Amino acid sequence: MSAMAHGLLGGSTARTTWGFRSLSKRVQACRLVTATFITFTSLQHGDLFDSTTAKWKSSLIWTHFTAESARAILSTHIPQTPIKDTFVWRLSPTGELTTKSACRFLTRDNTLHCARIHTSGVWKFLCALQIPPKWKIFIWRLIWNALPLKVNLNTRGIGVDRTCNLCSNHEEMDAHLFRDCPFTATCWFDGQLGLRVELAKATTLRQWANKVNCPSTTMSTPCKISFVHHLTPPPHSPFLIVDGAWKLHKTGKNSAGIGWVLTSTSPHTLKGNVAIYALTPLQAEAQALLSGIQEIIQQEIRDVRVFTDCAALGTIITRSQPGPPEVVSLLQSIRHEISFFTAFQLLAGPRSIVSKAHFIAIAARKRPFSS
Repeated sequence: MSAMAHGLLGGSTARTTWGFRSLSKRVQACRLVTATFITFTSLQHGDLFDSTTAKWKSSLIWTHFTAESARAILSTHIPQTPIKDTFVWRLSPTGELTTKSACRFLTRDNTLHCARIHTSGVWKFLCALQIPPKWKIFIWRLIWNALPLKVNLNTRGIGVDRTCNLCSNHEEMDAHLFRDCPFTATCWFDGQLGLRVELAKATTLRQWANKVNCPSTTMSTPCKISFVHHLTPPPHSPFLIVDGAWKLHKTGKNSAGIGWVLTSTSPHTLKGNVAIYALTPLQAEAQALLSGIQEIIQQEIRDVRVFTDCAALGTIITRSQPGPPEVVSLLQSIRHEISFFTAFQLLAGPRSIVSKAHFIAIAARKRPFSS
């Protein structure tokens, strides 16, 4: 009897060779996965969503998939118009499998690779800075917690006092010494940036650096035209503000909500918000834009200005780029909906310009999700 057959039958491996025993145990470990796979053979892809309403059957998905897989499926946008299915390689910006991305995935730790993907903007920003190379190396070591701080030295067996020399109230670790220490916080606020770091204590230093150093996702400059369809809307046209709120929790799970506010000449302001599943902040922003556009189409409005604080989304739409894999179908639906307008203008600006939509998006994100 072969080791594979022995493992499937679940027989004893007490009197077998170590190689036979190892292979048999691996097969036994896969039995649960194999059994689960067999139960899914009768479930087709078309059974997971309602083709008439273009909505996922959430109860069916939560029943047959793990929580992580269910969230990933439910976050996938189902377009109203037919779109050809394509294979997507998630570890490549273009969605195409490349030798470089495959080699990187196979040779590096997966957790480390994911962390580098999410902080890649920091490295691009850092390399572009006109500062001495030794400063760049110092910042790089700081973000990766590779400096000889007291906590790091103590962890490596060097007996030093872990107390911060500046405040004597906390251990000398990266986030404390360079951000959270009262002395350091004063330096940040009194400097040219005028940063208030008290609210950032819940985040790691790497997450904080990615938010501070990469202003590309939320612009701090005045509004600029990102996209115009057909004609520029008249000055007194209605304007729509949209925003997505996305948060990654300490448990590793994320929550998201979207909001939109339409202001027109009518006495009533139309607004709405809803909790959604989204894998990334960009996906939440794209879903907010699509939902807002669909809402004003139902109001039979054909001239509109749309405001968003996500410059990256405006850039992708302006340049007709496919975008990351999780927003490809969303972008195709957005472009399809825009074609119904006589005059459409998309503008990207600072967070303050979408504050009304931002607040209701956060409120939706905090609500229990009703599947």
